[in-house]
Amino acid sequence: MTSLRRYALYHAKTTLPRLAVIAVVSLLCMYAFFDVHIYQLEGRYNYGTCQPGTLTMILGVAATVMPILELAGFKNRRNLDTLCFLPISRMKMAVVHYLNGLFQLVAIGLFCFGAAAIWLLPHVMYFNIVSLLPFCALALLCSLLIYSFFMFIFMQAETTVDGILMMLVYAFLMMILMMVVSLMDGFWQYMPDGFTLEGAFLYSPLGIVSRSYGAAIHGETPAAIDGSDVLTVVMWSVISLLSALGYFITFPRHRVEKVGGISDSFFGYRVLIPLCGFCLIYWNGEFFPLYAVILILMLTGYIIYRRSLRLCRSDLLMLAISLALYVFRAV
Repeated sequence: MTSLRRYALYHAKTTLPRLAVIAVVSLLCMYAFFDVHIYQLEGRYNYGTCQPGTLTMILGVAATVMPILELAGFKNRRNLDTLCFLPISRMKMAVVHYLNGLFQLVAIGLFCFGAAAIWLLPHVMYFNIVSLLPFCALALLCSLLIYSFFMFIFMQAETTVDGILMMLVYAFLMMILMMVVSLMDGFWQYMPDGFTLEGAFLYSPLGIVSRSYGAAIHGETPAAIDGSDVLTVVMWSVISLLSALGYFITFPRHRVEKVGGISDSFFGYRVLIPLCGFCLIYWNGEFFPLYAVILILMLTGYIIYRRSLRLCRSDLLMLAISLALYVFRAV
C-alpha cells in the first residue's frame, strides 16, 4: 500500500502543472465563448442570454485529451524503462492513472461551472443559476463516458500517433455501423420517435444535456428527454462500462516489447480498417466516386498501419473483398 500511495501522490504532483494549464485554457474559452449579454427592451433590462454549450464543449475536449496525457508515457520506450522497474503492480498503476485523469477531469468541470456561476451571479434575476447544479452533474457523467471509452481505445495503440488516429475513427464508428443497420427493412419502426443517426455519435450525450439544461439556465422549461435520448445515453453508458473493464484487463497484459511497433491489437487497425471500409461501401451502394474515396482511405489506413508501402497478403485480401462488395452492391 505504501508504494501505491507514493506513486499516486508522485503522479498527482507531477501532473498538477498540466491541470493548471488546462484550467487556464478553459477559463480563456469561457471568457471568449460563454458570452453573457443582458438586453434592454423598452428602456429596461428584461432578459439575458449566454452560451451554456461552451461548458459541454470544454468538457468534451478535456475528456478526449485527458486519456492521451495520462497514457502517452506508456507509448514511449524510454519512459517504460523506468516505469517497469517501479515496485508497484501494473494493475495498481492502471488504477492510479485512470483515477488521476478522472479526478482532473472532474476538477476542470467543477472549475468551469463555478466560473459560469460567478459570471451569472450579478445577473441572477435573468438566469436560473440553480439549474447549473444538475447541468454540471449530468455533464460530468457524460464526459466520464467519453473518458472511459478513450482510455481503453488509446491503450490498444503502440504509439501516441496511432492512439490519436484510433480515437478519431472510434468516435464515429458506432455512427458508421448504424448507417448500415438502418438500411435493413423495418429498422426505423423499432426505434424511438426522434431517433437519428447522430445519436450514435460519441459526444451526443453531452449534446443532449446541453440542449436540455441550456434552456433551463435561461429560465425556460428544461427540454424533455424523450425515448431516443434515453436510448442514446443507455447505449453509450453500456459501451463506456465495457470500455473501462477492457482498460483494466488489457493494461496489465500489455507487452512492453511491442511499444513503438505496429499497433496490431484486435481493436486496432487490423479490424478497424476493414470494418469501417466494408460498412461505408455497403452504405454507399453503386456510387463509384465515393467508393474510390473509401478505397483510397482504406489503402492509406493500411500504409499507416504497416508503416510501409509493402502491404501484407491479408491487407490485399481486404482490399479485394472491398472491390467485390462494391460490385455486389452495384449490380
